[in-house]
Amino acid sequence: MKAYDLSYGEAVIWARHLWYVWEVLEAQFEADGPSETLGNSILLLLVSRDNQIYMKGAGDFRFGEEFRRYLADLQDRVDAFRESITE
Repeated sequence: MKAYDLSYGEAVIWARHLWYVWEVLEAQFEADGPSETLGNSILLLLVSRDNQIYMKGAGDFRFGEEFRRYLADLQDRVDAFRESITE
């Protein structure tokens, strides 16, 4: 709420949106396993501040252990990915 000066209602709606997006990605991971397409989709999200804030607050408890490990690996590649898409 503080990061974007959102009302309580706006913050709830935004958090639910992010929850949905990340739940779909985890479901895709569970159904198909890791892939270049999924990894790139997640990296595109992780370069944004919104998703970084969400992952910092929810990532440790909202996802299964295997998906958390996958996200941690991708998180280590965010800076390099950010540079590659801005060149």
